[in-house]
Order: sequence, then C-alpha cells, then structure tokens
Amino acid sequence: MINFYEMLEKQKVLDEAINHVADRDEIKIRLSMIAEIIEFQETLEETHKTWKKSEFTREDRLEEFVDIFFFWCQLLLVSGIVLEKSENEDLNKFFNYRSYHEYKVNELTIQLIVESARMIVESAYKKYGQLEFLGAIARNQGFTDDEINEMHDKKFRKNLERVGVEWA
Repeated sequence: MINFYEMLEKQKVLDEAINHVADRDEIKIRLSMIAEIIEFQETLEETHKTWKKSEFTREDRLEEFVDIFFFWCQLLLVSGIVLEKSENEDLNKFFNYRSYHEYKVNELTIQLIVESARMIVESAYKKYGQLEFLGAIARNQGFTDDEINEMHDKKFRKNLERVGVEWA
C-alpha cells in the first residue's frame, strides 16, 4: 500500500525547509507537475523524442515517476486539504482503480497532463485528482507500492540535501 499520508507529511517538512524565491500557487505547482510528467515520459522507450533513443533505466523511470508525487502533495497542501491517516486506504483504492489500466503508458501520461491542465483552466481541485492515472502508469511500468514508497523516501532525503545548495 502506498503511504500517501507519510508522503504528505514529508512534503510539509520539505516545503518548510525550502526558501521559495517567488510566491507559490496552485497554477505554478500544476505547471511544475506537468513538467515532471513530461520528464517521466522522456525516460520511456516510447518517449516523444523520436530523434533520440531512450537510455534510461527502470530506476530512472521510477525516480521521475515519484517526482510527480512531490507536486501532487504540494497541491494538497496549498489547497488546504488535510489528509488523515485513515484516508490512506481510500487513496489507495483510487490509485489502484482499474478503469485506465489497459491504456498504453503514453496515453496515460497525456491523460494526466490534460487532467492537470484542465484543473488549471477551471481552477478546480479534486482531492484525489490524478491518482487513477498515476496508479495505472505505476502498474503499466511494473512499479510496486514498496518501490514507490522507498523511492519517495530516497528522493525526499535527496531533496532535503539540495535545500540551500542547489535550491534557495
């Protein structure tokens, strides 16, 4: 089971550690999320970069996939959404929902981008947002819940080290 509650708690720590040089709002976070989705797509064999052979590993794909969650967590936080530990199971139901699992990974990444962009235009926010698409992509790529949890923890620690060095 993905530990979304822990991801959100870690994001709070990371957000407090980062000295943001510009105001953060939902639109900027969604645009950042779209950029991360595209970075993930570029690690796929089916990359949109038809002029370039993908030389990324499964680990690279997993890392870029997990980066999307950092912005998803930021969206929850700036929207004032409070996630209770007891809701973790419900979130996993959305994440593991099967309606999109038969789609190819490029179709799923496009759906995720469209959903993110639609929410910018409509200024709407759904608590469970893009979890169905993220879950379908995870299963399509064979990422296990444990791998996602472990990579998220690894990236969280890496991001904390970047504060004040690479990031303001």
